[in-house]
Amino acid sequence: MPALLTWLAAPLLATFLAVLIAVLLATLATLLFALASALILVARLPALPTPLIALLPPLLAALLRLLLTRLLLLALS
Repeated sequence: MPALLTWLAAPLLATFLAVLIAVLLATLATLLFALASALILVARLPALPTPLIALLPPLLAALLRLLLTRLLLLALS
């Protein structure tokens, strides 16, 4: 009986780990893309109007919180 359980559990564990790794890599890619976009936006700051510059820190903080929350929820699920 334990051999049967091992035979059944191995593919499920492999699938779970593959999906978990894919989700974590996708989340990391999203986070890196957001960071790169923010850096490009910050590099162009002198061309932006002053009210928009004042909105950047809260917007970037909210985006980072959203991405980190998503990463945490995916890691816990």
